[in-house]
Amino acid sequence: MTKLETIVAALLGEQSREETAKRDAKAFQQNLDRVTPEAMKQLTPKDIADHMRSVYDETANAYAENPHTQHVVDEIVEFMNLMPDNGIVLDAGCGTGRDACYMACNEGSCRAPFMERKRKGIKTIDRYAVPKNACFVVAIDGSKDLLDHAIERYKNLRRQSQKRLPITFVIGDIHQLQLPHISAFAPFDGIWSCTALFTHTPEALVDPVLKDIAKLLKPGGIFFTSYTNGAVAGPYDKLLASQTGRIKYFSQPDPKDIAERAKQAGLALAKQTFGDFEVNDKVIKPNLFVSQFFVKPAR
Repeated sequence: MTKLETIVAALLGEQSREETAKRDAKAFQQNLDRVTPEAMKQLTPKDIADHMRSVYDETANAYAENPHTQHVVDEIVEFMNLMPDNGIVLDAGCGTGRDACYMACNEGSCRAPFMERKRKGIKTIDRYAVPKNACFVVAIDGSKDLLDHAIERYKNLRRQSQKRLPITFVIGDIHQLQLPHISAFAPFDGIWSCTALFTHTPEALVDPVLKDIAKLLKPGGIFFTSYTNGAVAGPYDKLLASQTGRIKYFSQPDPKDIAERAKQAGLALAKQTFGDFEVNDKVIKPNLFVSQFFVKPAR
């Protein structure tokens, strides 16, 4: 077990992850919510990063096969429309490489299959024209197993495409972006982070990562992030018993707080939208997700 799981098990009086997983799901989540504040006091940001790396390494296959991870969100089309052709983009938390491949390949036959996600019953491909520009993408993730899936997706797409797909994959903590393998490509035209930054980001790391992003962007560069809306969801720190049997750490910031911290780091909020949690086109919880576009003001 990871340190996070060991601490949670001790607080719950459990002996192992397997024993914990056998508990009634609803009751277990209630108990998990109860002990989360105390567990967080005993964990460092590194402990949480190590835990999430372990979780994603173990569950990478299931994550890659989940239908929810197959299609891009609408906002990536808006993001691409703000990028210059052959611009340089950092994908912070690239997961299985879906977004990185989408941004790097400008052939409609490659991009269109990624645009099947529905929002309020309408597919992305029916909302937007397929972007025609392409970017050089530097894609970073902390999980080696997720990156293996990303690289395999990249290879498969290269076999289908007649054009070179400019993607560089880097393994590393997305909360420490001042790495030689990242800064060597800076400054970036855009930084993209879909349900990664501020989705698994301990609060102590919010300010440092925003400062790194501001340093890595060109003047006029765009930073996109999406995460669970803490103004709706509740406390910042959330431990969730996932269907894989592993406990996941989620951060749930208040969008107003992120906007203010970004401003202090030198980034201006340009656009903010909210999305509902939907199941089979039925809204379960309105405004549960938030998407934010920030710009680094030109000098």
